[in-house]
Amino acid sequence: MSKLYQAVLRIDNLYASWLKVRESARSSKSAETKSQLAEIEANPLKYIKSVQLKLAKGTYQFSEPRGIVKKKPGKKPRPLMIATLRDRIVQRAILNVLQEEKKQPILKLLGKIPQTLRTPTSIGGVPGRGVNDAILQAHRHILEGASHFIKSDIKSFFTHVRQSEFIAFISEQTGDEKFCALLKSALTTELANRDDPDIIEFSHIFPDGDKGVAQGSSLSALAANLVLSRFDAITNDGEVLTLRYIDDFIMLSGNSGKLDHKFQLALNELKRLGMEAHVPGDGTDKAARGITVKGFDFLGFNVSTSGLAPSRKSIKRLDEKFTDLVIAGKKSVVSMQSASERRSEVAYIQSLTKIDNMLRGWGDAYRICNRRLEMSRFDQRVGELLRNYRHWFSEQIRDATSEQIMRMQGVALLRDTPHLKVD
Repeated sequence: MSKLYQAVLRIDNLYASWLKVRESARSSKSAETKSQLAEIEANPLKYIKSVQLKLAKGTYQFSEPRGIVKKKPGKKPRPLMIATLRDRIVQRAILNVLQEEKKQPILKLLGKIPQTLRTPTSIGGVPGRGVNDAILQAHRHILEGASHFIKSDIKSFFTHVRQSEFIAFISEQTGDEKFCALLKSALTTELANRDDPDIIEFSHIFPDGDKGVAQGSSLSALAANLVLSRFDAITNDGEVLTLRYIDDFIMLSGNSGKLDHKFQLALNELKRLGMEAHVPGDGTDKAARGITVKGFDFLGFNVSTSGLAPSRKSIKRLDEKFTDLVIAGKKSVVSMQSASERRSEVAYIQSLTKIDNMLRGWGDAYRICNRRLEMSRFDQRVGELLRNYRHWFSEQIRDATSEQIMRMQGVALLRDTPHLKVD
């Protein structure tokens, strides 16, 4: 058995993968995922050992993922592929091996993979890096003299990543056929529900065979970063900085002619890979070019020589989420007026907690901003809307009984506690 394959099925690796998968599964609204989660949580170690045994015997079979078409008003539908929790554990275990950073015996078997993943201009999907790292790099480069920019987005990115390119890179670096065979199986994109009407209608946006990796798979970002490693190399030099966050990238330079040349190289490399990027002036907001002194939006931030701020689009999305939470809170408060038993709905107090958590999380994501005028303006809007919400709630409870008020506030009544019948 190959050493990389053995590293995948180590019990500590599989269990660490389970903990990571469990973290996201617990917040899932899918009944199927909740059912799988309950099965594993009944005895996690026993379950993990059963997976380990099948991997060791070479009898482990990946299930076909379930396709979901994610639709949002005004946006193109997104193809998501949902694997079973069991498969997600194994996929994560494979990822852990490929992203190993400390264990020298493993690192020696990975060839140039660790070095490639440390490429400083490739940000997304890399452990220890995030949006803030990309934004701070961009801002620093502007202050150092980058006067022009071009930003773009790779079209339908994940459905155009060639699995064969990814597997070939891993094979070249590791020379491990057994490990690569497992990796290839983990990338399966054949859908379990391919005959569903909704899937048939949107079949063209899902990965097909070698072409495409699953959105939602822990391996997809890694595959994308390794496939685009040559893109990262040829679009960066001493005069042009190209920062890429998965499928979004921005190019910065003090030389507009050099910038144009590098952008054309980027387009040529993407064409070689069977991909295409938006170009400035194509009628979408996916690409733009200009001078940095006027600022630009990238990854939810507005970046300029004067500093960093949330983009207007980000503020607008936050406003929509805030409004949705208030509306949901009002609906729940009204439903509690006639409640006669304990429920799990979000009433007044819980809606305020949700709003507070959302604002704290959003604020933390933008803590590097030093231009905070728009944030202050939004604070004023939140204050006014919460004042109105509080007034509305006061009107709702004016003629309510004390019990109704407690329920509408979101405070449980002891008398509403479900009765446990004991034989």
